[in-house]
Amino acid sequence: MKSGRFQQAIEEFKTLAEVYKLEHNQIEYGKANRAIGEAYLGLHNFKKALKHQKIYFNIAASEKNNEEIQRAYATIGHIYLTTYLETQADADHNLNAAYKYFMRSMEVCE
Repeated sequence: MKSGRFQQAIEEFKTLAEVYKLEHNQIEYGKANRAIGEAYLGLHNFKKALKHQKIYFNIAASEKNNEEIQRAYATIGHIYLTTYLETQADADHNLNAAYKYFMRSMEVCE
């Protein structure tokens, strides 16, 4: 997907997120933030990707939704792993964080 398409997706999901926020539909608001984060990951904007995935995680945790908590952990792990593979900045931190979040994801499944 070209960067313009990712940016378009971000704008669309931000609009959707605002609708869900106004409707007080927390889980769907969180899922929209997950999608925003995934689009930022596609743009290699790891900081913004992580920001939106953490919004998603916090909502999933506050709603005690284990399926979404597991998915959030896995997605956050994927961001750290991709950051490690693409940038090598803070390599040890990013690889360890990826492992930690992937393991948390697996623990939720148990």
